[in-house]
Amino acid sequence: MKSKRIDEMEEYIHINKKVSLSELEDKFQVSMNTIRRDIKVLLEKDVITKVYGGVESKKDIYLNKDDVLIDIETRNTINKEEKVSIAKEAARYINNGDTIYIDSGTTTSAILNYLDRDISLTIVTNSVSVLNKAIKFPNVEIIISGNAYRKRTNSFVKIGNYSILDRVNVVKAFMAATSVSVANGAMNATLEEYELKSKIITKAREKYLLVDSTKFNKTGFITFAVLTDFKMIITDKLVDGDFKKFLALKNIDLIETKN
Repeated sequence: MKSKRIDEMEEYIHINKKVSLSELEDKFQVSMNTIRRDIKVLLEKDVITKVYGGVESKKDIYLNKDDVLIDIETRNTINKEEKVSIAKEAARYINNGDTIYIDSGTTTSAILNYLDRDISLTIVTNSVSVLNKAIKFPNVEIIISGNAYRKRTNSFVKIGNYSILDRVNVVKAFMAATSVSVANGAMNATLEEYELKSKIITKAREKYLLVDSTKFNKTGFITFAVLTDFKMIITDKLVDGDFKKFLALKNIDLIETKN
């Protein structure tokens, strides 16, 4: 438990760059003495440095095995053709009058490019890219989730104690992931994203996972959903036969846009 908390604390500091000790105390719900002991461990690892009233990350970006947190501008240029085909397919499952959640991500935000301009929807999202596109639809209501802006992913995170997500009945959620495996499910790169994504998974009636073929059979930082949470996985191509068999066994629909 202690080791896990220290790992999570390190990741939290890298994300926020600079944090106070009191903020860490509030975030992890432990005593100040415990915070100081954990910080000592991280100082000895040479991954953070002391600043007045708190600590600061010594890393420019957080990396974890295959799971790399890449800024939104870079992600927009990776596997662009595949992402377009996935987003176009996902748009087919959105109906007039739906209340949907669109996750932050380059693939998910492209869904709106393939919706009828006159469609009537309620869109819940944490993505600034989705927000900027959704405001151009005359019959779309928009609800923003998250209360802290994160520039690297161009999204809002940190839902806090009160969340609109507790009140809104989401019919369909279109989710992104940094990596996917049978053993670990759908994963993401940060604790902040985990908080929001896992909340949506518990609230939405139907969940759709949108990932390109490079995301399969890789290990990410933290699991936000098991594969059986999803009604459908939409991808460009899945070559792993055993993975396909698992999805068929669990009655999870698989759509491959390159077939």
